[in-house]
Formats: sequence, C-alpha cells, structure tokens
Amino acid sequence: MKKTIKSDIVSALADSSKKHILIFSKRTLHDAPRVIREIEVLKDDFIIFSLGETMPTDGTVIHENIYTQRSLFDKLYNRINSILFSLNIIKFYIPKFSRIDQFITENKISIVIIHEPIFLPIAVKLKEKYGIKLVFNAHEYHPLEFEDQQGWLESTGSVYDKLYRDYLSKLDLMINVCDGIAEKCLTEYNVESIVIPNAAFYSKIPILESTIDKIKIIYHGAILESRKIEEMIKVAELLGENYVFDIMGTSLDYNNIYYQKLLKNISNLSNVSFIKPVSFEEIIPTINKYDIGIYILNPNGFNNEFALPNKIFEYIQAKLAIAISPSKEMRHIVEKYNLGVVADDFSPESLAKKIKELSKDDIFRFKQKSEIASKVENAEKYSEIYLSHIKMLLNESFLFE
Repeated sequence: MKKTIKSDIVSALADSSKKHILIFSKRTLHDAPRVIREIEVLKDDFIIFSLGETMPTDGTVIHENIYTQRSLFDKLYNRINSILFSLNIIKFYIPKFSRIDQFITENKISIVIIHEPIFLPIAVKLKEKYGIKLVFNAHEYHPLEFEDQQGWLESTGSVYDKLYRDYLSKLDLMINVCDGIAEKCLTEYNVESIVIPNAAFYSKIPILESTIDKIKIIYHGAILESRKIEEMIKVAELLGENYVFDIMGTSLDYNNIYYQKLLKNISNLSNVSFIKPVSFEEIIPTINKYDIGIYILNPNGFNNEFALPNKIFEYIQAKLAIAISPSKEMRHIVEKYNLGVVADDFSPESLAKKIKELSKDDIFRFKQKSEIASKVENAEKYSEIYLSHIKMLLNESFLFE
C-alpha cells in the first residue's frame, strides 16, 4: 500500500517539535465552520492532519480524503450495509475504515479529534491501541438530533444514545456548543464537557448606518424545511413595504424542492428576495450591509430548544441588531448584551410586532451594542479555552496572553 503522506513531507515533519493532531470527520471540510475555526485555533501550535470529504481551505493542513482509509473489504461491507439500511432491514451500522491504523502510526498522531458519534468506536479502539488522546467536538446533542422525524428515536437515535452511553466516558475531552447541551450530557451520561460556542472570529468591520428609508433584514443559513423559513417570510409580509428581507442560503440549497416551494411563497411579495450565497470568509462583510439579523427557530426538539447557531455570532460580528424567537441560548446572548428584540412566543406575528416597535435610532443603538459584544463573544476568546485544554492533554503548560 502506498504511503499516506509523501516522503518529503514526512521528512520535514520529522524535524518539527510540534505534536501531530488528526481531525477525523465525514464532513466536507472546506465549508464546515466549526472545523475551519478549530484548524485556525490549533495550526500555530500543532501539525494538523485531516481526513474528510474535501480539503480544508487552510493550506497548512495535511489532508487526505476519508475514503482512502477503506480497504476493499471495507468498501464491500459499507456498500452492503448501506443497501440494507436503505431497505430498512438494519437500523444503523458503523462504517469501517481499517486503514486508519496505518495513518495514525505513519504520521505519529498524538491527538485525534472526531466530529461525529459514528466514529466513537473506531476512535476509542485507536486510543486503547496506540495511547493517543481522544477529543469529541460535538456539533449538537446527537441522541436527539432528528427526534421530530417519525421512527428516528427508535432507530438512529437509540444507536447514538448507546454510543454516548458506551464511549463518552472513555474520551479525554468532550466539547459541546452550549451550556444546555453540556448539562444534558452530564445529567444523562455523567460526562463533563467544556463549552465552545460557534463564535465567529472578531471582525473590525464598522457599523454601517442605513442610508435609505427601508430597513434591511437578513437571514443566512441552510434552507431546510425543519427551519420553517416561511415563518420568517411571514414576518416580512407582516412588516410591509418599509422593510426588505433577503434570504441567503448555501449553494446546495437552491436545487431542493423546499426552495422551489418558497419561491412560489414569495412570488407576490415585493420585499422578499433570495440572494446568492457567498463563501465562509465573505459572510460577515456581506451581511454588514443590513440592519437586522433575524432567526425564528421553533423548539420542535431538544437541539432546537437549546440551539446557539453560527449566525447569531456572525450577526454580532457584522454589527447588526438582532431579532429572534425566544430560544433559550440565543435569548441569553441577546439579552445579556442588549443586542435587539426577543419575541414573546415563536409566532411570526410576535416577532413582527417587536420589530415594528423599533425606530431607526433603536436599531442603531442595538448595532452599537453588537459592536461592544463583538469584542467579547468571539472565537479568539473561546480559542484560548480550547487551546489550553488541548495542551493540557499533552501535559504542556499554557499561559494566557
């Protein structure tokens, strides 16, 4: 079998005193915000390797496609089980990547960071076999990920629950995105975790004052039916012609059936538009042109009830006023820094009423509060926490600057 990394790169790495970290994920790494920020946090202190579907945007990362880690037997096993799963003959299966052992030893990996619970059995086996440190950077509370879908809790949800129950205690570090999920993991599985929200890196971009009569509102994020984009469209309809509402999804969203439904939904609304998506790096400069960042998220499950999404922090860094539904974690941030308005309930009518009560001066004051919060609620702050815990796993001292 060919070497995992070219020999000239291996020789260069051998001369480095930096420890080697592997980020192991099934995600497309070029557009995964949490992974992108994780790489930025770690790259100066460690040599970063990655296994994922696509290469990270950071050229310092040594990357391979995750599927090169499968043997012929793995491919057959995964293909057969995939078919059985699609036919509902089996409820779940753990994919095999048997070549990862060689990847770990060849590249002298000290820490493995996984991002999905399906890799817990593989990663724990690697930990026990090679003495590596193991980190699970969870993006949500996976045992209840799609609890609103019929039959999911009894199938995939029950498997995730078992994975959490069997393997979380064997981690060296568990990372969660908010306090609510961290508390849930402690209550259900007796496992403590550190909280690293999906905060954006600090941006010096200034507040942009409105120069036109209409108030401009933005939603950016995935266009998924579960997010009920139509309810935010309803807010714009209720607000009327003095408000403009733009929706910016991801590039893949614009081919889905739900998007086509939404297009029909807005055909008679002159103040609602879909705009072209931009790259991860362009999000904050693009949305900075708006006045209010909006998000309604119905609490139709545990993860939505405790959601603290990227967009809230990106609204802050873009120096926007924020208008949201009363979701617990988002509400805490908005009210803590007085960043905008929180609806009384999850209805479009309630949020539209709150927005209509705002004058332009009110919106500008909220933008000023976002500017203050941007210096506190940023990735740099949480990076220090994350980096200190990673270094402690290797018994290295770390001093906050």
